[in-house]
Amino acid sequence: MKGLIYKNIRNIKIISIFLVSISVNVISNWLYSMLTEQDILSLNIIGRALLTILILCIAIFIFNKLSGYIISSMFPEIFEKENIAYAHQQIEGFASREQGRLIEKNSLDDESIASLSYDSIKDLISTCYNLFEAKYANIDPLLPILFEVTFMTKSYIDNEITIPACCNKGRRSPTSMRHRELNKKIYDNTVTAAVYRDAERKEPHTYIIEDTGREPYDELYVEQKERIKSSIIFPVLSSQKALLGTIVVHCDKPRFFLKRKQKYWKNILEIFSVQVGKEKIKLDILNEGIKQKTF
Repeated sequence: MKGLIYKNIRNIKIISIFLVSISVNVISNWLYSMLTEQDILSLNIIGRALLTILILCIAIFIFNKLSGYIISSMFPEIFEKENIAYAHQQIEGFASREQGRLIEKNSLDDESIASLSYDSIKDLISTCYNLFEAKYANIDPLLPILFEVTFMTKSYIDNEITIPACCNKGRRSPTSMRHRELNKKIYDNTVTAAVYRDAERKEPHTYIIEDTGREPYDELYVEQKERIKSSIIFPVLSSQKALLGTIVVHCDKPRFFLKRKQKYWKNILEIFSVQVGKEKIKLDILNEGIKQKTF
């Protein structure tokens, strides 16, 4: 089976090369059509070399986009394994940065440890976002996907659901957090709130909203569904299955997250949730004894 897949991939690449060669010919003709005969004759060796390099760069770009898009569409399981391995690599980078943050501290009292754990959670959410940005944002070369990753949990200050860590392309705080300043219970009807209710009577499970336009999904503010068209809400659990919060990933492409792919997304998000859970447990312990609550 694997041999057949790789044979098909080779055939796809051959077809892609053929299509690219046609593209190169079209681009070349178009570029030269923009020049007069006198301009072409006046081009020196350097000018012609630069023009050739330009055409080759455009051709390579088209080839990479075309072959990658076709292969990822036809054989997603290959890229899924690569993406899981990539997630593990990103966690190794996080561990290195975490060590650096520890070394920078001159002393480690409870408040500084809490601060380090909070920074680590924010780093982990950013690292998770970077995976989606690197591996999925441009799977469709014509229509980039915008992602946002958040960590939702109970606030130490008012015990209501909040978002202490978030990452998106603009590195902006979630719009809903501005509304939370006036309404502490704004997240009471969210899927994360449903996960917390689940935890009171059974083990929380993953929720996947394939298309917010077709499935029940409450907007927290006007036109939120324009930004959130597909979403996965993944519970962060302790080793005793206690709910510590949720990692929420959403994007502006309907049916990006599919229920039939739940096992794959679990394999990806579990890599990050284990680390987030470890830092959240530290914060739970430390926030009992410190005056300045983390969030």
